[in-house]
Amino acid sequence: MLKLSTKKTKWFPVPQDSSGETQVEVLHLKPGEVADIESKANQIIGRQIGDEDFQTEIGFNPRDRAKKLITKAIVGWKGFENTNGKELKCSDFNKLEVMKEFDWFAEFIEECRTTLAEEAGDEQEDAVKN
Repeated sequence: MLKLSTKKTKWFPVPQDSSGETQVEVLHLKPGEVADIESKANQIIGRQIGDEDFQTEIGFNPRDRAKKLITKAIVGWKGFENTNGKELKCSDFNKLEVMKEFDWFAEFIEECRTTLAEEAGDEQEDAVKN
């Protein structure tokens, strides 16, 4: 019998914060969710070649992929502050602002996602064995 998995999240401390108070809660994205995001990160590019020929290409935009993954995967955070020192709400807009401000942020979230995927795979293997 096949059973759908439950949503899995995990809190990760942000390594660039030495106090350990800044954390993100990351959702494990299922393979189908990642595939949907990646398909939306493709761009169709058309260009004129010569007088009559028109060529289209599908190009992959990694920055667009990172934005979509970050907004989907981060479901909560603690310890982020705005420029006035007030708590920064965990919204899609603010997630992207943090990504723009800190060039390491997207890679950090990708590492968190990889850890969650490995843990989910281990749990799935254990469930199959039992």
